[in-house]
Formats: sequence, structure tokens, C-alpha cells
Amino acid sequence: PPEVPQEQMVQTLTAPDPELDGGGPQDAAQDEGDDVLDGQGQQPSPNVLQLARAGLVATYACVIGTGAWMLWHLFQQHSERHVFAWAVAGIFVCLAVPLSLHDIHMHLLHYVSPLQKYYVRILWMVPIYAVESWLALRFKDQKIYLETAREAYEAWVIYSFYKLMHTFIGRDEAEAQRTIDAMGRDKAHMMFPLCKVEPWRLGGGGFLRITGF
Repeated sequence: PPEVPQEQMVQTLTAPDPELDGGGPQDAAQDEGDDVLDGQGQQPSPNVLQLARAGLVATYACVIGTGAWMLWHLFQQHSERHVFAWAVAGIFVCLAVPLSLHDIHMHLLHYVSPLQKYYVRILWMVPIYAVESWLALRFKDQKIYLETAREAYEAWVIYSFYKLMHTFIGRDEAEAQRTIDAMGRDKAHMMFPLCKVEPWRLGGGGFLRITGF
């Protein structure tokens, strides 16, 4: 047989074994799953957080003050009932949208896990639904177009929620079982009025088999 050069033999003997060094396919999948659940991100500065909270409080103060003045003005003008209802709905929209945007902003500032992109998609339902309902209450003839856009985003959110569950549970039954073990319990006890039902054994295998993964 041909002779192997000494330098090549040394490199072969000293090369790290991927299976022993934690670089095998199963370990890589597990490490990737750990990154999904326990990601590390850069924390924002306290000044940014204080500024965001101050902006939310100022927005609420302006909304409450402006809304109270607007309702009093409409009451004095003896406005029609649907105009008064539209104004009341607008006040609640202005209260819900800033709070949701603040929550989304906090997730983006504290972005430490890829799972948070699904959280943000779900949280966007509140502003979209609130604004769409408020506009549909005023523009009745165009509400079909507004409802179509809303339903399209709802379908996207349902898909995102499915991806969130699939990513959190894992790509196979072994990874799903590791996730269950990390929770520290293997059974879920039912609440009232089903407290007498036998505890449900936790596991992601059923979800993976149903969805075809």
C-alpha cells in the first residue's frame, strides 16, 4: 500500500471527532432547539425602556383627555346616535392600539428567541382588528374590503400559531419529549369541572403525527 505522509497522519489523528465533540446531527438538532427556547439577545438600555413607557403614558393621557372633550362636545351638539357610538369606539381603539404597539415594541427590544416573531405576528391582530372594526362602523359600504383584508391576516396568524407550536414542541418525537421533560412534569391535571378526569399524559408525538411531521 502507498505510504501516508507523516503530516497527513498527524492531522488525521488529531482531528476532532464530530460525534465526540458534540457536533453530530442529533446534538446539532438539540443545540438548535435549545437556541430556539433559550436564545440570548442584547438587552436595551434603561433609557430606551423609560422613554417607551413615558411615551405610552403620555399617549394614554392625550387619548383620555381628547376623548372626554370630544364626547362632551358631541353631547352638547346633540349629535346622532351612530356618530356618538363611532366616537366611543374610536376612544377604545386609541386605548387598545398604543398598548399593543408598546407590547410589540418591547418584544423587539428584548428579542432573545426566534419564537418571538410569532408572538409579534399574533399581537398585530389587536391593532388590525380594532382599526378595521372602527372603520367598518363608519364606512359601511366599504366594509367588505376591510373584512377581506382582516380575514387574510387572520389566516396568516393561524398559520403562525401552528408554526409556533411546531417550533416549540420540536421536529420529532425525541425532541418533543425533551421539551416535555424540561417542563418538569409529565401529566396535565384538568381544571374544574373536569378535575375528576384522569390526568392527561403530556407529549408532542400526537401533535407531530396529526400534522404529518
